[in-house]
Amino acid sequence: KYYREMKKFIQIPEKFGGLNNPELFKSLIDRNSQSFVSVYQKADSLFQRLGRALTHFKDSVVLGSIDVEALVESTITDVADWEYNFKEVKAKGRQAEKLPSVIRVDCVTVSTTPVKAAIDDQLQRLFEALLIALRKAVAKHIAEIDEFLDRGLEALSARPETVEEIGKTNAMHAEISKEKPTIKPLFQAAETKNRLLRSVAGSGVDLSPVNARWEKFELLLEFQCIRNVEIY
Repeated sequence: KYYREMKKFIQIPEKFGGLNNPELFKSLIDRNSQSFVSVYQKADSLFQRLGRALTHFKDSVVLGSIDVEALVESTITDVADWEYNFKEVKAKGRQAEKLPSVIRVDCVTVSTTPVKAAIDDQLQRLFEALLIALRKAVAKHIAEIDEFLDRGLEALSARPETVEEIGKTNAMHAEISKEKPTIKPLFQAAETKNRLLRSVAGSGVDLSPVNARWEKFELLLEFQCIRNVEIY
């Protein structure tokens, strides 16, 4: 469009009518044709400078070219990862607010409002993807704990009657007691991630049901250990 408008401007003399010679003003274009080379060179230089000015925004909109949700799911695993990325989202948001509303290069003025809006949208998408992944991580820990508690409570609630049943039950109790230390870290991981979730989202996952089940499990396990000691 710039070159089209520039061509129209150069061709203005063609529309002038001479007093006795209609070709008088048209010849101005031919006589100054060498000067037009410089005009087009300056136009090329202008667009090169515009391109360099706009590359400043290139890194800021890179999230628009990738699947943010898939990236978060595949790369974010530790609490430290979430904490770092939440801080980065806030920092990038503050940087975006400081970006100029317009960029001026010679006679060209470019509004950066659409770019700033795109940056805000992409950062919001990343923030929401981080929240969803964090909530899923907490839910996954709870599911693993619940699966263990289902087996544990079932085994501890069993009332064996035969010698064979007693043997199987004791074996299950031993297996559960051996597996228990591996479950405790899941509680710690869930609670740590849930604290972060509450701090950034205002609310977290309700851990009270699984905590209540765990307390019941420990009571039954302790009772079973006492009963085994009394029997033997």
